[in-house]
Amino acid sequence: MTREPEGAGTLRTPGWALIHHAPGAPALALVAWALAIAALGRGMDGVLRASILEPLLVLIALPLAIELPRRVALAAGSARLLRALELDPDALDTQFLHWLTGVVLLVTGGAAMSLAPGFSIALYLIVAFAVALISPLSRDAAVRIPRRIDAGTWAAMAIVLFGVLSALLIIRGQQPYPMLDGAGIASYGYRMNQFLEDGILRLAPGLHTPVHSAILAPIAMLSGAEPLGPMWAAPVALSLVYAFGVWHLASMILEDQRHAALAAGVALFLLALPVFRHMHAAGMRAFVFALQPVAVALALRTYEATRPSSRALICALAGAAGLAAVLTGVRYAAPYQSQPWLIALAIGAGLVTLLRIRPEPMALYGALALLASGQTFLHAFDGPAAMAVLGALLLCRHAVQLRPYGAVVVPGLVFAASSLFVIQATGLVTFPDPSMFSREVLGESRADAIVLGFQQKAASMREGLTAPMIVILAVAAERRLFGVWTQIASAAGPSAEALEGTVATVAVVMFAYFLPESNSFRFVSMAVPLMAILAVAELGFWARLAADWSGIARPTLIVFGVVAAVLVVIGPALSLPLRRQGPSSSGTLSAYSRDDLAVAEYLRESTARDTLLVSDPMTMFLLEGLAYRPQIAEKRAWVAISEYSAADRERIMGVRGAVFDPALTPEQSLANACSLAGRPFAAVALVLTRRTAAWVQTPSAPVFLTSGGAPIEPIAARFSGGDTFDDAYIRDGAVVLIADRPCGVPG
Repeated sequence: MTREPEGAGTLRTPGWALIHHAPGAPALALVAWALAIAALGRGMDGVLRASILEPLLVLIALPLAIELPRRVALAAGSARLLRALELDPDALDTQFLHWLTGVVLLVTGGAAMSLAPGFSIALYLIVAFAVALISPLSRDAAVRIPRRIDAGTWAAMAIVLFGVLSALLIIRGQQPYPMLDGAGIASYGYRMNQFLEDGILRLAPGLHTPVHSAILAPIAMLSGAEPLGPMWAAPVALSLVYAFGVWHLASMILEDQRHAALAAGVALFLLALPVFRHMHAAGMRAFVFALQPVAVALALRTYEATRPSSRALICALAGAAGLAAVLTGVRYAAPYQSQPWLIALAIGAGLVTLLRIRPEPMALYGALALLASGQTFLHAFDGPAAMAVLGALLLCRHAVQLRPYGAVVVPGLVFAASSLFVIQATGLVTFPDPSMFSREVLGESRADAIVLGFQQKAASMREGLTAPMIVILAVAAERRLFGVWTQIASAAGPSAEALEGTVATVAVVMFAYFLPESNSFRFVSMAVPLMAILAVAELGFWARLAADWSGIARPTLIVFGVVAAVLVVIGPALSLPLRRQGPSSSGTLSAYSRDDLAVAEYLRESTARDTLLVSDPMTMFLLEGLAYRPQIAEKRAWVAISEYSAADRERIMGVRGAVFDPALTPEQSLANACSLAGRPFAAVALVLTRRTAAWVQTPSAPVFLTSGGAPIEPIAARFSGGDTFDDAYIRDGAVVLIADRPCGVPG
């Protein structure tokens, strides 16, 4: 059983104590909350649109996405499972495991139920809330905080909360409701619309799990908001969870809660920069990224409590890696009809095996197995990447304490990472293939959707960490490399082993990042919390030296001052780069423009469900998700051309010549569009935007043109005014022409 941390207390307030002792009250409160949201949404129906009320209502409903999965997990016996695995079900960080277990149950259960005829999101909600109501009816287990929090720490946490809110205001200021960053967000919108309108919740083969459908779509249904609403609001909850996770993890490593609060602030501000903006939108990578600090803290706390042998640690990590590999294989390749059962079988078999064998330390095996299952379930690539960083931290933490070899672990890893960077930066060694390893595994056509060479990686580091952070981290690394003042630390300094293990982990991550492999960018994102912790620790080191030299008795004040100065330097970068990345017609950091939103709303309200969308590939992809109408090619999870089948790639690339060739008549373009789609449709909607005009007029434009624009009038004039298309929607930024007849049949 894991040891209770020193100074642990129970998180209770008078109101919480009342609910805590009332049988079933939390579950009943959850249902009452959902009913109140539904009543408010219906009561304000017709008033919500174009008003501040809709985002406000969505934000108020957002806690349902946290508490409903946790209640479902408790009803399914997650507390008993954690006790069987010798984990404490009442600890604050293990609430994350309850939530993750609930998400797996809701998604797999909903996907299995949706295979039956007559399934709908209303039935899903009834079953989910009914299960939540039977969660422990006696009284809830107390939630214990890992350590007592003093007044100074409360003040530091208030500063961090201010940082959270500042970062969120900056992000939301660049993304007015419901604008969102990330082109792939349209895929999540598509899956949510699919669930809301047709009752389809599928674990389709691929990397991304439909958590949005199972967790966020109910909020859209209850509140009456558009599916984009909960996705726009979710980063608020993700940022708060991330802030707590970094603080919790940093408290363990730095052994100073105020410094930990500063580390959380630094990590949060890094998220507002363009490179690590994963939580600007609620993609699946954002979920994994937000949960990573809590997962690492839980694993590290379990390691410290159990102190496993080298063999036990390696076996526990190998078992978790094996389980993650099986789940990745299932998620990537298994048909959607069998995925819920195969996932349940894989996770169940792994946990039953653990409970039967009962390896020691059981808590470590159990924690890693649950984390590997949950994180990989969320994202079949980023989940294992997060687990790889977690495993590297545990191994490095273990290695630095081994004698006599532990003393060379940190300088050796720092030297390896520095050398790999230097030989490529100076041109001594070049790697012509930026996806060398994944190409061997995944094949020539699908090495990676995001191809990054050394120069792109180096530029990402400069933009994503900023000069002050890079200097601080470089000084920390070189101190270890050359042994300069490594042993100088005051009695209040952080644990040497925990901190040196963190340094070694960052070195491992940077070594992996600069390997000739594009997929390695996933590791750096997961290590941002460790970099923030290391930066604050390094500032604390120099602050203690300055305090010793100057006689200042409060070195923490020096750290606060330096961090504040660093954030002032970073501050101007928080908004200016964001404004440069949005479509020209929106002026915001968003994958789609206001024109796209307006066209999507028109298509939803004025066209049949089986209306074929025809436009440039990017517009078709976005509108299929926003309007829930079919396009030329089969829906995919992302916009990378390599992720489409060969037949779909041919269709997508053929749109320019088959539909937009100036030599064709409108009737010929319509017939060609129907032929490319390959099946009959009730009608055809030709959508022309500035993006479409630029794509048609520029032969060298990429297949998926994400920004830029050109006048619509010349291309629109070719199709309007005749008998083939009717002028249905005309605005400055978009034109929609409708051929309201069965596709391919002359009028």
